[in-house]
Amino acid sequence: MRPTPIITGLQLVVVAVVFLGLLLWLSGDWRWVEGWIFGVWWVSFDAAILLWLRSRDPALLAERFRTPGSGGQSRADLAIFIGMKVCFLAFVVVPPLDARFRWTPRLPLW
Repeated sequence: MRPTPIITGLQLVVVAVVFLGLLLWLSGDWRWVEGWIFGVWWVSFDAAILLWLRSRDPALLAERFRTPGSGGQSRADLAIFIGMKVCFLAFVVVPPLDARFRWTPRLPLW
């Protein structure tokens, strides 16, 4: 099933709000400049890929929106997918917590 433009747009808005909200909430500071820069960059990148796939390869976009494990993938593929999701979650959660608890020295903004 090909996602409609309205569904795609709503998903993008939800992802943007949840992603930015999670980053800034975990950091404990809604004025965290680095978090805003990264969050807006990530959401923009996500939107660009989504729009590009929608216009260039709708079949691949539909494939990406499928439920994991529903396409007859091997158990090894599913294990790799779960490992990637865990790493991505750490990638999203650790930096804002570092900003909150100052585990590493503060880097210059540039």
